[in-house]
Amino acid sequence: MDDFLDLMRRSDQAKAEFLTAEREAFFRRMVAGTAREGVLQLFFMEMDDKTVAASLCLDYDGVRMLYNSGHDPEYRYYSVGLLLHSLCLRDALEKGYRYFDFLRGNEPYKYRLGGVDHHLYRITLERGQAAATGVV
Repeated sequence: MDDFLDLMRRSDQAKAEFLTAEREAFFRRMVAGTAREGVLQLFFMEMDDKTVAASLCLDYDGVRMLYNSGHDPEYRYYSVGLLLHSLCLRDALEKGYRYFDFLRGNEPYKYRLGGVDHHLYRITLERGQAAATGVV
């Protein structure tokens, strides 16, 4: 997990700023929980005996979801992040998964790997006086 978080921080300034101590603690708890449930898939790529890319995926009900990733900027020339994502995608296809979900975001690599936009909707339901009386 330390390698994943290190690569995530180093790959992108926005990710480094996002990954506060509180969010790092969340990632560690989430990884432990999803590993316990058999949902976590953590992929690493090595070059020159060095870990250069990592992808954190969640596998559930025939779907692989690419949750987050990181790479060593010194190896960016080799597109190690994109290459590892494509290997995660190939692994899911070989296992017969029915869907590969890049989740939210419009990063260019998602489209290079065949991603298609889907609309996401957020619905909020609240209990209130109207609900209690049956009036909608």
